[in-house]
Amino acid sequence: MKSLARARRNRAARRAARSEGTAVRARPLVRAWRRGGVVVRPLPLFFRFFVSSWMFLLPDFAMAQTGRAKPPDDAQRYDACMTMTRRDAMAAFEQALNWQDQGGGAPAKHCAAAALVSMKQFKEGATRLEALAQEIKQPEMEPVRIGVLAQAGQAWLLAGDTGRAYAAQSAALQLAPQDPEIWTDRGQTLATARNYKEAIEDFDKAIAIDPERADAYMFRASARRYMEDFARARQDIDKALKLAPTDPDALVERGTIKRLTNDDAGAREDWMQVIRRFPDSAASAAAQANLEKLDVKQ
Repeated sequence: MKSLARARRNRAARRAARSEGTAVRARPLVRAWRRGGVVVRPLPLFFRFFVSSWMFLLPDFAMAQTGRAKPPDDAQRYDACMTMTRRDAMAAFEQALNWQDQGGGAPAKHCAAAALVSMKQFKEGATRLEALAQEIKQPEMEPVRIGVLAQAGQAWLLAGDTGRAYAAQSAALQLAPQDPEIWTDRGQTLATARNYKEAIEDFDKAIAIDPERADAYMFRASARRYMEDFARARQDIDKALKLAPTDPDALVERGTIKRLTNDDAGAREDWMQVIRRFPDSAASAAAQANLEKLDVKQ
């Protein structure tokens, strides 16, 4: 029996390794979209895991699932597995499958899904996250279910399936209508699908709940830019930078808005600041691409 389980794990790992080269790729942060002769970036995309929620709720979740408490080191095991997803995703996937065979339950399944996302197996990771959310039925575990649904939405967006991303995020919002992060996430999904008006409505809700969310202002600025509402886009990006003065993505966004409103000198200043302060970042690559387009135009 043990050898059969080991063989199943090895086959799963080999399948993941073979498929990694053909996985659906996330939209690059700096993909060039043209407008007005200059590179225009798509909305930034972030992927967050709610590790702390699982760490705090793991003992209660174990009791609800099995009727007995898990050993005290299970929380550390989950933490180690999730940390491993960011260093060696394949090893984390193998560890998570082994833990599942040992009765690790939902925390082990969550780590396996996280490892798949880290390996850019976004569709499979999203599918597993959705299935896991359906397994979490205990009322006291609702915060965990909300987090997993939100993660599934982010994974579907990384897989390029905005429809399923929207569905998962909407399900999460039905359970947590006052969560500004999920409103922001769904706004990004809508903007990726070029439903900018609806995206702005979601960013509005996020800001109404938490007026200090710099990212929501930045995303709303991007959506308004795509709608050519440059005056309000500039107001939003200025607010975002007031809240987060050194955010490189916000600086690139402000430079883009300046360029589209014929402030080439101001755009150059913002993009050069990003290149100087964040030379190895994706935002720096975007700023450099924009500067090259600006120089060609001139």
